Amino acid sequence: MAFSVKFFLFLKVKCDIAHSFYEIGESYSNLEEYEQKISCFEKALSIFEKAAEPDHSQIASCIYIIGQTYSKLRDYEQALSCFQRALSIFEKTLPADHPSIATSLFEIAEVYYNLEDYAQQLEYHQKAFKIREKNNEPDHPDIANSLCCIGKAYGKLGDYRQEIFYRCRALEIYEKIYEPNHPHIASTLSNIGTAYGNLKDYKQQVSYFERALALDEKMHEPDHPQVITSLECLALALNNFGMTCGTLGDYKQKLSCHQRSCAIREKICEPNDPDVAISLSHIGNSYGMLGDYKQQLSYLQQAHAIFEKNYSSEHDYIATSLKDIGIAYGKLGDYKQQLSYLERALAIFEKNLDSDSPSIALVLCEMGRAYGNLGKYEEQLNFVQRSLSIYKRIYAFDHSAIAVTLQYLGQAYGNLNQYDQQMICYQEAFSIYKATLDPEHPNIAKSLHTIGQVHGSLKNYTEQLVFLKQALTVYEKVFSSNHPYIATIFVDMGNAYENLKQYDQQMDYYKQALEIRKKTLPENHPDIASSLHTIGLTYGNLRNYNQQLNFLQQAFAIREKIFDADHPTIASSLRAIGIAYRDIKDDTKALVFLHRALAIYEKIHAPNHFNIGSTVYSIGIAYGNLKDYAKQLALYQRVLALKEKTYDPNHPAISSSLKEIGLVYGNLGDYANQLNYYQKVLVIKEKTYDPNHSEISSSLNEIGLVYGNLGDYLQQLDFTQRALVIREKTLSPDHLDIAVSLNNIGLAYGNLGDYPKQLEYNQKAFEIWKKTLAPNHSTIGTSLINIGQAYGNLGNYVQQLASYQKAFEIDEKIYAPDHLYIGIDKGYLGKSFMDLERYAEAKQYFKEALDILQKPENPPIRLARVLWRYGELHHKMKYLDKALEYLKQALAIQEGKVGVDHPETALTLRSLAEVEYDKNQNPEAQDHLKKALEIQTKKLPLEHPELKKTQELMASYHL
Repeated sequence: MAFSVKFFLFLKVKCDIAHSFYEIGESYSNLEEYEQKISCFEKALSIFEKAAEPDHSQIASCIYIIGQTYSKLRDYEQALSCFQRALSIFEKTLPADHPSIATSLFEIAEVYYNLEDYAQQLEYHQKAFKIREKNNEPDHPDIANSLCCIGKAYGKLGDYRQEIFYRCRALEIYEKIYEPNHPHIASTLSNIGTAYGNLKDYKQQVSYFERALALDEKMHEPDHPQVITSLECLALALNNFGMTCGTLGDYKQKLSCHQRSCAIREKICEPNDPDVAISLSHIGNSYGMLGDYKQQLSYLQQAHAIFEKNYSSEHDYIATSLKDIGIAYGKLGDYKQQLSYLERALAIFEKNLDSDSPSIALVLCEMGRAYGNLGKYEEQLNFVQRSLSIYKRIYAFDHSAIAVTLQYLGQAYGNLNQYDQQMICYQEAFSIYKATLDPEHPNIAKSLHTIGQVHGSLKNYTEQLVFLKQALTVYEKVFSSNHPYIATIFVDMGNAYENLKQYDQQMDYYKQALEIRKKTLPENHPDIASSLHTIGLTYGNLRNYNQQLNFLQQAFAIREKIFDADHPTIASSLRAIGIAYRDIKDDTKALVFLHRALAIYEKIHAPNHFNIGSTVYSIGIAYGNLKDYAKQLALYQRVLALKEKTYDPNHPAISSSLKEIGLVYGNLGDYANQLNYYQKVLVIKEKTYDPNHSEISSSLNEIGLVYGNLGDYLQQLDFTQRALVIREKTLSPDHLDIAVSLNNIGLAYGNLGDYPKQLEYNQKAFEIWKKTLAPNHSTIGTSLINIGQAYGNLGNYVQQLASYQKAFEIDEKIYAPDHLYIGIDKGYLGKSFMDLERYAEAKQYFKEALDILQKPENPPIRLARVLWRYGELHHKMKYLDKALEYLKQALAIQEGKVGVDHPETALTLRSLAEVEYDKNQNPEAQDHLKKALEIQTKKLPLEHPELKKTQELMASYHL
């Protein structure tokens, strides 16, 4: 601030010494010797204060200059005191809107900025701005400077939107009054970019930093510090923008940003600079999100090599890099390498850090996940629990790290099938998120999503859908409609609909997920392969097996390009393709794929891993389809042995295996062993479930059927009735399981010779099925066969034939001409025509039935029944030798497959005796008839019609 001429003349005459101090002080300013300058001005001020009035403006000016000098020395308390004294004088001596007052206010504001009192900074800048607005044109530089400083103050107070607003107003003025390359424009662009970064709007940040850099590059040489600084800012902004793109699911843009950031850092940094390594790490992880795990690993290894050149082998950066590489190996399915790298990372962290460090907790958690990938679920649980214990010691109970780790702990419990514990973990995580986050935060949606998944594991599929839809609602508010999270939700919703057997809904959601993934991901991304895979499986549920195989093969083609030959995902595809070939009845080809899958699983998993057991089971099914029941039995027993190492003896997985083994024994005709295994299943279920649980009723029903096969019809009736009692308590009257029980009770009454009740129960079952199933459903056909048998037993052969014919019409539409069920149907039609004495038609149907049933893959017991009836037909037609031939064939099968004391064996023995009497082979006839009677007396009620018939026959032969 200039002194007046008059006052200087006065000083020249009166204060020559003060004037000299003033001049000397200015010279020290030019030399940046600020303490000397202050000394001179303070001496000058002392003289002025003696020579002038206390409030003279020139005294204020001198104090003001001293204040400026203290600011340059960063002695802000002294500077503030001086500026406030000067302002006090100016306010007394100058008009209220004088520019000097505005300048003093401005300087005081800047001192408050340096003192970090941003509220006072803002207040004084706003006062200065009001004066400047009155004194200057709207586009004056002082207006722009004040706007910039007000924006700066808002930024320091955390109000970044206001900061951007004021800085943008300043920018408009600067762009009007300065050349395009002016430094004020570049710096303002950079500051606006920083503010956008604070708002986490990294896209805008990048845009402003790019504009600032372009100006700096025009103003300076490429190696000018300002250009380097701008490049550094842009690299950091691109990095932040890339991270944001990752959160938003735009993985391609994320990769692009990190690649640009890396290119800048490689330009301005030394080749082995750690910042270059950080960029390489980000590029690697971007490739990971895009499903290119080999590229991910490559970039992470490049970054690690740079870190190793800059830091000691035990530096935290080395440990972090090892952790990331381990995770990448996990993505590639090399779980042993994954665990090895994580162990190395943990060893470094444990040397460098406190035992309760978050870094140690993080690595422990990742190691737990690695053990989970290896199928070592107890170890997984242990490590995640250790991680959680650390987090709970160092963080508040509602910290996000605790919530995340609870979710990983839930995964471990889920792998152990401890779904109640899993649910507790997920609900605790949700309560943390709910208490600490906005209701529309993505983590709220993720937490709802995981709770829904547990409901799925607990078979609460309707509840699962409720939670998934809640999660979807949040995701749709937060993310674009094509975000990967939304695709994942759609997949899980499809899974829920699959479990509800609503396959059309399942397909709809899977296809929506695929469309999103095709729009947002590279064509060979593993998630696209996963979608193709699940769609293929859904076509299998819809029995469109050609499309099933087509989509599974498309998925496999992608996976082969991405993963090594021994990756678990390759094995998953091979197994699914094998199952698809099994569905199209090409079990030989199915076995090729299933064995390839098993070989991979056996390389990468622990011996008792679920995938091994599941694949062995699938191979067993294929051998069963090929009627190689001995191999199937050995494989199922292997599955049981694996499960017994993993699960509690009363776990449902154990009972499931026991049941499957029982089924194979049934296929082998070993009903005694089948019964033994089914009884073991029932014992487990009775320990596990409520007495009225559906699993109990299913087991009772299955045991009843086995007793029927064993010829113990009273036990058959008892168990099937017990099953019905439970089902009637828990199910609606028209439920399909009620119909199954009614039908099976009807069969038991038929075996016991109570034919009116047989017909009654079979008709009740038929009425339910008719209401709930399609008219041509295979179960309708089976029900008609059972009703036909009842009519036949009651001697109503016309109704018997009508029922059999209706059943045959249905089955002809469903099955191939040489299918087992077509052979069975033709056998029943042959019997019906025989009962009606239409022997020519009966013979034709029996012959066609035998052509089908004699195939080695069909159950021998079915063949024996038709041979028996065919023998009876020949007896009726007086072809005794042929009758004898067919009956002996039937007897040989029955004695070998159902037992020498089975009621069906007794029927064939009796028929054989009748033919032998007619051929005068009396000793043989007597022997066979006595054996028949012994069996029936032992196995059937005293009033059974077949027992009475045998007794009457013996009486007629005078035995």
